[in-house]
Amino acid sequence: MTAGKSNWKEMRIIYGPLLLLVLAGLFVAFHFIKPAPPKQIVIATGEPKGAYYGFAQQYKQQLADEGIALEIVETRGSVDNIERLRSGKVDIAFVQGGTAPQDARDLGLVSLASLYYEPLWLFHKPGLQLDRIGKLPGLEVAVGAQASGTLSLVSRLLEDNRINHGNISWVTLNGSAAMRKLLQQQIDAAFFVSSANSDIIQQLLHSERVELASFERADAYTRRHHFLNELTLPEGAEDLEKNIPDRDVRLLAT
Repeated sequence: MTAGKSNWKEMRIIYGPLLLLVLAGLFVAFHFIKPAPPKQIVIATGEPKGAYYGFAQQYKQQLADEGIALEIVETRGSVDNIERLRSGKVDIAFVQGGTAPQDARDLGLVSLASLYYEPLWLFHKPGLQLDRIGKLPGLEVAVGAQASGTLSLVSRLLEDNRINHGNISWVTLNGSAAMRKLLQQQIDAAFFVSSANSDIIQQLLHSERVELASFERADAYTRRHHFLNELTLPEGAEDLEKNIPDRDVRLLAT
């Protein structure tokens, strides 16, 4: 045996197990050890006065304490947020229940958590007896912004009642614009999907220029659409001194 072959054999005996150990360590690292969190995340929210935007601001502060920068992107709402996720323009997004496409998992979209109920609110001019959606024909109604979760949900509920552009004056506005037009009596009613803590809902609940409708057939909608739930806003729950609301109000919520 030559000296060269002898040295190669000795090297394999000495360094072979070490090489296998290194390779095994790399395999474990790639397959079992979680990568470090990113230093920057982009989140899609909604309009600045909406609840999604407010929650994102809170997350931004908490993540900053962990050394992670959160970039907040204002959008038109949940449907817009889903499209931004699909196109890779944002990393995460708030999405209203019931608006995600059925093929969301095939598109690589995953729900991380269900956070809270989002009630559907129907505010209207005083004096209108709107205890059901079926009484909307003939009125001018704001149904949410284009590409918003509000419009997606309201469209389904209007279709359930065979209400369409032919028997309702249907205007697409974001929450802030709908609130302004309703308070100025320029429209008859407006739908909103938002947390009770949002600025828009708070202003409307405390305004004497509008009234809040109670969905008396809420049970029927929850049977048709399993992503919907019935909630009750008890009398005086918002303000005991002023008794807001002045009665128990039945709401639908995603």
